[in-house]
Parts: sequence; structure tokens; C-alpha cells
Amino acid sequence: MSVLTLPLLPDTNPQCGLQTPDLLLVTKGAPESVIKACDKATVPAGHQARLSDMAAQGYRVLACATKVLRGIDATRASHLQQAALETGMAFAGFLVMGNQVKAQTGAVLQAVTRAGVRQCMITGDNVLTAVAVARDSAESNMWQSGAGGEAWLMEVNVAITGAAISELYEEHLTRCQGTASALVLLLKHTHVYARAAPREKQLIVRCLQGLGHVVCMVGDGANDSFALKSADAGLSIAGHERDPSESAAEDTLAVPSIAAPFSTPIAHIGAVPLLLREGRCALATSLVSFRYMFQYGVTQFMATSLLYVHLSTLSAWQFLIADLVNTLPLVMVLNLTASADHLQAGLPFTKLGSWRFVGALAGNCAIICLGQVLQFLALRAQSFYDPLSAKEGSQGDPSQEDTMLFLSSTFMYLTQAIALCHNYGGFRANATTNKPLVAIVLVLFTFNSALFLVPTAAAQSWLQMVDTIPWWFLFASWLWALACGAALVAFEHFCVVKREGFWFERQRQQTAGGKLLSLHMPFTKQATISATAGSSPRYTLV
Repeated sequence: MSVLTLPLLPDTNPQCGLQTPDLLLVTKGAPESVIKACDKATVPAGHQARLSDMAAQGYRVLACATKVLRGIDATRASHLQQAALETGMAFAGFLVMGNQVKAQTGAVLQAVTRAGVRQCMITGDNVLTAVAVARDSAESNMWQSGAGGEAWLMEVNVAITGAAISELYEEHLTRCQGTASALVLLLKHTHVYARAAPREKQLIVRCLQGLGHVVCMVGDGANDSFALKSADAGLSIAGHERDPSESAAEDTLAVPSIAAPFSTPIAHIGAVPLLLREGRCALATSLVSFRYMFQYGVTQFMATSLLYVHLSTLSAWQFLIADLVNTLPLVMVLNLTASADHLQAGLPFTKLGSWRFVGALAGNCAIICLGQVLQFLALRAQSFYDPLSAKEGSQGDPSQEDTMLFLSSTFMYLTQAIALCHNYGGFRANATTNKPLVAIVLVLFTFNSALFLVPTAAAQSWLQMVDTIPWWFLFASWLWALACGAALVAFEHFCVVKREGFWFERQRQQTAGGKLLSLHMPFTKQATISATAGSSPRYTLV
């Protein structure tokens, strides 16, 4: 960035060689760019070693340069190209700034690491500065693997510049498309992307998405806007710390950017775990809603199909009770469960067609169908069973089959909702925190149990239920309905939730370990690629 200045008085700055009120061009920026625009005679020897030393200590270093524009007035200078002005400048020195990791960063990184989220840094700063900051951030974020103290979950760490990524991307498109390339391999092992321009940040995000990753991008400035828009979840944070004296409304208005789908007025990454918790909870809740409505349809379909075999069906009032009294209230409150208060490892189902999701549906549906079929067969095996109540030509008349299947199916609508109230590995809060759901479950349990065990004459007449079934069989059927509900809950807990956790942990272990990496590829721009392995967070520059 360059600025033109006009001194008020001549001879005010002899160091700049200013004898008349000429324009003074002052520029600052990346050291490599500024030094390239300077007269070599003004650049001190050993500047590169000094720059590398300061950057390796984690300092943010900018270079400054000046140039006196003699004989050029402000009007003429405003029409000149920036590139024409920024040549032959006098090197003024380095501007060194502290680049401390914020106090909240360590705890946040530990939380997302425990949740199995891989972290990468994308910055426009010097690669050595970025590596130093990454190393400081990782000191409290290292976790030993099961192999012991000599092996670590993150064995390979690569730091690469935005220019190298752009070059690799062009190489991938022109020569390696459709096959494994150096770009793909590096994206899997790189944790620091430095000297990245805004478009290069966007390119990195899109490349990671191309590998199948769901990318959350966090940024605090206009240089991040392209990447924030391209990310699956872009979070814009404030660029400066809030003044405690400012009002909450002023803090909200101080949101730095509207380019991201999500924004926060705080000036650190503390909102990232909240964003991940809410996102995973939203996905888990959507899938729970889909599964409940699907299983509700299967339950009603099975009951109706068994009755159709005997040329009977549920009455209109029975359908109404099943839909409006049992199902609708549960659907309205099932989604009100909040997200968990801490971030857990694992992911919800992400594809409706995945074998894991289809298997969960199939298991629940098998329990539902088996429960109703066994209930139906148990009724037909009893001595009090009246086959005349289901004779041909009696469609729409009350029958023992109709009564039992209606009662058992209404209980299954409730027990399915209870089974799906699971927090799914920590994505959602405990179901007891959903007060409306708890209240409706208790009311429906009482209502359906009363229909089962102590039905009134008015209810039997209204719902077209027969009174020829002994109480002991009704009680046994009620216990059977509870047993089917317990089977649904057990299947959901042990075969769906637990297995999801095992699957995720296995996937993470397969992808966590690194290998020694050494690549040599022809580049039009000079770049080298290598990596080291070790028990501490080491980085190799690209």
C-alpha cells in the first residue's frame, strides 16, 4: 500500500532528501514485494537473514520504503500507474509487530481437535511467521496416539505458499486431472497456507471441498471474503477487541463483513465450537424428523395391510387419532431439542442413501413390522378370538383385529419418538431439556395406556373398538407394546449411535497418521516440496 504526502514546510525531513515541498511516496507491504521495488543500493546486506529471524520468532514484519517525486505535482501523480511510481524507492526499514496468539485460541483448538476437526491456517503473512504462530498454537494441542510416545496423530505438517498452491492447481488441471497428483497429496498434509492472496484463499477452500471435506472458514477482513463465500460454513469475526464500555447494540453493528453466512461481534475464534454444535445439531434434527415421518408411515402401512388381508381397515376416527392426536404434537416438538453444550467427536448421517442410514431405517422398520405381526398372530391364536368379526362383507365394522392393531400402532408412534430423542453422540442436548416434548410424551403415554387398559364405553363407541377382548390380554398386549418400544430404544442406542461412533473413530484413525513425504516436480515458478516426520509439531516450507 502506497501513500502520497506533501510536506507543509521544506527541509523538515533531511533524511528523505527533501529540500522543496515535493511529493513524498511512502509504501509498506510484504518485504519481498517492497524490497523488489527498492534501489538495491539502499537495501542493507543481510536483510533476508534478519527478516527470517524475526519471522521465525512469530513477529509480523512489514517493509517500508520512500521515494521523493521531484517535479511531479499531485494532479499528475494521481494519473500515474502505481507500478510506475513504485520503482527505485529507498528502503526505510522493517516494521515489526507482535503477533500473539489470543488467550481463547488454545482452548478452542483443543475442543475442535477432540471433535475430530482438522485445522488449517490460511494467511497472507510470511510463511515463517505463520509457522511460528501455528507451532505456538499447537503446543497445547498435541495428542498421543495408541502407538506410544514416539508416534503422534499428526506426523506430517507441511507449510505452503499461495503461489505454490496456484502453480500446483494449474499443474493438476493440465496434466494430472482425474489422477492422484501432488496437489491432492499436499492438501491432505498441509496445515499452514501462507502468503495467500484473497483468490488463493478461495482456491484452497474449493480444493479442500473437492476432496470431500466440509469446510468451515473463519476470517476477520475483506481479504477473506472470497473464501468465506465459498466455504460450506463461513464465519466472519470482528477485527478488533470490543470496548467493554460500548453497548451491545454497537457491538452488533460492528460486525466486520456481510460476505459470510455467519458473523459474530467477538474478535476471536470462540464462536467456532458453537457454530459446529449448532450445525451438527441441525443436521441430526433434520434426519430425526425424516426418520420419524418415514417410520410413522411404515407403522400405519403395516397395520392397514394386515387388516386389508381380512377385508377390513381402520376407522376414520382411528386414522384421525393416529394423525392429529399422536403424531402431529410429537412432530411439532421433536425438533425443539437444543444443541449439546459441548462439542463431541463424530458426525451425523450426511447422506440419505448411505448404507448406514438405510440400515438404521431398516432395523427400526423391522422391529415395527415384527411387533405388529406377532401381535396380530397372538390375537388369532387365542380361544376368545372371534373369526366372525372379520368375515367377508363386514368392512368398516368393529373387529378384534382392528382394535388390537389400532392400540398397538398408536403406542408405536410414541415409542418411536422416544427412541429418536437420543442425543446422537452429543449432537443434541438430553431429551429431558426439551420440556414441551417431555410434557407431550407423558400426556400421550397416559392417554394411550388408558385406551389400552381402561377404555370407556364412550371411547369404544367413538373409535369403533370392540369390548370382547379380555383385560388380561389387553394388559399383555400393553406390555408387548412397551417391549417393542424398548427394543426400538435399544436398537437406536447400541446399533445406530454406538456404531456411528465406532465408524467415525475408525475413519479418523485411518486418515490421522501421516507418512514421510518427498516430492520433486517441475514448476515454472521456483518451489520445493518436502516434509518431515517427528514427535513435535515441525513444519516444512513450500
